[in-house]
Amino acid sequence: MLLVGLDIGTTAIKAVVFDEHGTALAEGRAATPWSVSPLGVQLEAAELLEAAASALTCALATAPGGAVASIGITGMGESGVLTGPDGEVVAPVIAWHDRRDLAELASLRAAISEDAFSARTGLPMREQWSLTKHRWLLTHLPETRRATMRFNIAEWVAFSLGGAPISELSLASRTGWLDLSRNWWTETLEWSGASQTLMPEVAVAGTNLGAVSAKAGISPPHRGGHHGSGA
Repeated sequence: MLLVGLDIGTTAIKAVVFDEHGTALAEGRAATPWSVSPLGVQLEAAELLEAAASALTCALATAPGGAVASIGITGMGESGVLTGPDGEVVAPVIAWHDRRDLAELASLRAAISEDAFSARTGLPMREQWSLTKHRWLLTHLPETRRATMRFNIAEWVAFSLGGAPISELSLASRTGWLDLSRNWWTETLEWSGASQTLMPEVAVAGTNLGAVSAKAGISPPHRGGHHGSGA
């Protein structure tokens, strides 16, 4: 029985195959495909998925034979993927460390005090969190207003591999939209132009999201399994 861990990191995407005792057997790696321009740092979600599939395929190709029982996925926080009614991605993925949203941060500070924001979310008020970048996207890329679902990075990769849509708790808590009672905060959702209907159901890390789809492009093709997302 093989277990696979997939880490979607800021610098690289790494897949490691383990046996049931936790011994690492093989690994694959791909660079996280950021592009840098005067506007900032972002990537295309399709290219990110291709890099993740490449890392997984490389790891499985060099692993011993055996069925993959589970794929666990973790990834960087704050960055998000917006999808439309037919599941297509409608916006680039802005890097969590990108600072194009400083004007949006100033607007947030004018609307909600830093103390109130921190008391409600447990986060300091700064440009790292998802809500200011979401507002930037809606302001500067009108096509993003067609979005019907918003994923964090690890959640979107899991969904693209065939998993159920979720919002993993630890990642959701870094958006600025989830409060400490684990409820979506209406005030910050409305301020950013988001809504609760945009967010998948919140689930804890390790939740079984289903089986990897044969359409996911992961080879060897006979190796499928279950996967979860989150830290």
